[in-house]
Amino acid sequence: MVDGLNVVIKLKRKSISDLILAFDVKPLANFSLTAVLTASSGTSVKEFTITYTTSDFDILATNNDIIYGMGTESMWKSLNRDLNIDLQKGLNIGEKKLTVKTRNTQLIRLVMNGKAMIDNIRLMASAHEAYAKTAGDWFVANQKPNGGFSIDVNRKLSNGALQLKSGWYSGMAQGQAISLLTRLYTHTLDHKYLLCAKNALNLFDIDSKDNGFRTKFMDKYVWFEEYPTLPSSYVLNGFIYSLFGLYDLSMSGNDSHCVKAGLLYRQGVDSLEKMLPLYDTGFGSLYDLRHLGLGSAPNRARWDYHSTHINQLLFLNTIENKLIFQTTAKRWISYMKGYRAPHN
Repeated sequence: MVDGLNVVIKLKRKSISDLILAFDVKPLANFSLTAVLTASSGTSVKEFTITYTTSDFDILATNNDIIYGMGTESMWKSLNRDLNIDLQKGLNIGEKKLTVKTRNTQLIRLVMNGKAMIDNIRLMASAHEAYAKTAGDWFVANQKPNGGFSIDVNRKLSNGALQLKSGWYSGMAQGQAISLLTRLYTHTLDHKYLLCAKNALNLFDIDSKDNGFRTKFMDKYVWFEEYPTLPSSYVLNGFIYSLFGLYDLSMSGNDSHCVKAGLLYRQGVDSLEKMLPLYDTGFGSLYDLRHLGLGSAPNRARWDYHSTHINQLLFLNTIENKLIFQTTAKRWISYMKGYRAPHN
């Protein structure tokens, strides 16, 4: 029980990387917990504060002080916060942005104010399981009636030539959500995650023009769009991520939803086999095929996306064992070492 002002706690870290702050709290009135940090900024070391408080806003930042709302409900909740990430996020909102060297971040002390029951305060190097469960619970709570997880911001691509209005859906996001949910189900055996994943399949049958994300290349090859633009953009990495989600769900059971996921996955792999050569430039890879619809210059993938394409193909090939995935990945690796396809 905490009931007072400026109650100070010092935690000893086992490692310099222990900057995940976790605690269980039940606010009984107004309450806040503040982490006092130091970090290198430029040539000096500065002090920063990150406060988690009983408020409903998301984040506020003033100079070196950052405040996150954790809700006002008087109920037990578990928080797992990466102090480095919360610090960087807070320092990059507003007009004045500040850069810090996160490898030098130090937690000096924790300060509590107000009244609350608090337990299990600890510092860790990671909290992957807690993050996964929190994300999965968010998906369960926020899934739309159509099974989707809407992206509620406007998006412009190609200097505004391609536009998406708030409320659009992404095949990549849907597939990644399905992956997380099915893996959470496998780990916890909690059927709410599997049910949510199955409901998320619905949008794979909806075309982009109807507020889904399915399209067809040359009216033949099914493609699940990361960005469901009109005309279609055919983003490569986002499509492959959607396939990973379909595969995960297909392997989680043998009911009609899992069978459907397997069929959608197979359709996608067949499309990828046929369309993959279109992304090969002879010295790198293309991020997408938007130029085919817009009549613009090709959108080359920068090296980090190119390496993502390679890793995706290598992983997909552990499932498929197909020659085109093997040879393409090998050739694309060689491009990163300076190889260029021969000219005529």
